Amino acid sequence: VVVMVVVMVVIFMVVVIVMIFIVVVVMVIFIVVVVVMVIMVFLMRYTGCLHLQHACQQTRTHEEHICGLHCCLTDSVYLY
Repeated sequence: VVVMVVVMVVIFMVVVIVMIFIVVVVMVIFIVVVVVMVIMVFLMRYTGCLHLQHACQQTRTHEEHICGLHCCLTDSVYLY
């Protein structure tokens, strides 16, 4: 009887440890995916702004602050 109880406790502990491990792995993967998405979005906005800046410098039709990085940062804030 004692051996059965010990075996049950060991199995229970192993299951709990495996569950915790799986949860931690899923959380880490989720955090990494979110960070990569945010970095990708920021890079896309930034490069888009650089293209806009370049076009502005060529045409000189838009106002100055639209061509600047200020526009990008406000766009990123609005995006979130």
